[in-house]
This record gives sequence, structure tokens and C-alpha cells, in this order.
Amino acid sequence: MSKHITFNKNVIECDWITVGSFDERNRRRWETVLSSEFAINQYEAKQQMYVGTRYTGGFVGQGEQRGLVHTICKVTGANANKVLYRILRASAGNYRFTRMDIQLTIDLPEFHSARKLADHLKSSQNLSIRLIENGGMDTVYVGSRQSARMWRIYVKEDSEKNLYLRFELEVKNGKDNLADRLALNIKKNGHRIMASYFFNHLDRLNLPEAYTAILSDFRTGGTAPLPKEVRDTGGKTWRWLDGVVKNSIIKYASESHGRAEYVINWLIEIIDTISRGMKNEQSGN
Repeated sequence: MSKHITFNKNVIECDWITVGSFDERNRRRWETVLSSEFAINQYEAKQQMYVGTRYTGGFVGQGEQRGLVHTICKVTGANANKVLYRILRASAGNYRFTRMDIQLTIDLPEFHSARKLADHLKSSQNLSIRLIENGGMDTVYVGSRQSARMWRIYVKEDSEKNLYLRFELEVKNGKDNLADRLALNIKKNGHRIMASYFFNHLDRLNLPEAYTAILSDFRTGGTAPLPKEVRDTGGKTWRWLDGVVKNSIIKYASESHGRAEYVINWLIEIIDTISRGMKNEQSGN
């Protein structure tokens, strides 16, 4: 019997949760959440160093870390979005999200070519770009598995053989506990933070215009300003300026009749302002 594959489309959703805790209360709390949503597949199931209960939608188990009992809860696919907020509310004491994936699935555009997309990204990104071709069910990876963020852009098929394109952002902790800070901000500020974070980093990919035109339809009313804890600064801000902002200015100047000269003068004014600031710093004024 073939597996029935369903998923939501045209919405920003959580697609993976991994959360751990040294507070033993969380095993019971997380098991309560999962058992209320999913059937139990196996008791005494093993996952890496952890032993626990495997559900149709996830896993809760315990193992040993640094001589202490550590509990882990892992939920993947559409099930993750189903229980995300309940897990956030149920978690007690000291707990930490170590991975969270966010995705948007849309109808497969007729123009989509994984190879052309990968070539475009290679020319515009300093990140690792990898293409895995699989008879049309192709995947473009942006970033590495060792980094705190990695994109997967891939073709997905449902049970009716309909094809979709999924944009999936994997967020892990790394040195800055990024996944954990994102999860806590979602708990505090709701779904709009998830959508904002997704689009904030999607914009940095500098996708071809055909993709950005389609994806723009899913932004309206669904985002909010990102809290300081999950914003990037420094070099990442520069990549945003050099990619998204620069391209937007060029597009505005070239597509708006009679505005090119205005934009050029505006940019000259910005350059003059920056230059005066640099001269003042050098002169000590």
C-alpha cells in the first residue's frame, strides 16, 4: 500500500523540531503533547544515544550527556508545525531548541530549472552551492551542513503525482544558539516572526526575478519586524545591502520612467554624505 503524502502549500510552516532538556519533567510533558496527536509506533525505540517512545509523528527519549540524564524531542514534517506551539508552551525549566526548519511549498513553476537556479546562485553567492539531480526531483543546497543556516530548494511530489517547489530553511544552534533564540521569539511573538525570519534570509539568496515575483504574493500581512535577538549585523548586513537593496534600486531606476536621473543624483548625495563623514573622522572634527 503506497504512503499517502499530503502537506500544506502557500503557507510558511515549521517542518522540523529538535529540542532537548536536562529537566526530567520535560519527558512527561513532551510525551503528553505527542501522545495526544499521534499514535505510538514503538516503545523502547532507539535513536542514536537515546531510548524512548517513537510516535507516528515524532520521538521522545532519554540518554546520558556529561553524566546527566538528557531528554530529546524530535518531530518532523507537517507534524512539527502541528505541535510546535504546544511544545513551546509545555516545555519547563532549562530546555533548548537545537534545530528548527521552516518551509514554504508552492506549485511548481513552469520555468523552474534546478540547474539554471544553481548556476544563478553560484554567480551571486559566496556560499556553498550544491545541485543534486534526480530525474526532475532535483535539489539545490545553499550553504553547508556545518553552518547555522542551510537552504534546500527542491521539487516535491504528493500522492496524486502533483509537483511542487519547496523552499526550506534549516536553522541550527551553532555558537550563537540561533535555533533556540528563534524558537523563543516565535513563542513570544507568534507566527509572523517565523515568516519574517524566513523571508529575511530568502531575500539574501538574490533569487532570479521570476521566483521573487511569485514569492512576493506570500508576504502580505504575514511578517513583522525581527527582534534584535534574531537579526544579523556586520558582514551579513552588507550582503543584504549588496544583494537585495542594490538590485531593488537598479530595478526601480530602470523600470520607472523618468526616475533614473533622480536615483543617480540621490546616490551621488549619499556618496557625498559618506565622504564628508570620512573626512571629518580623519580630521578629528
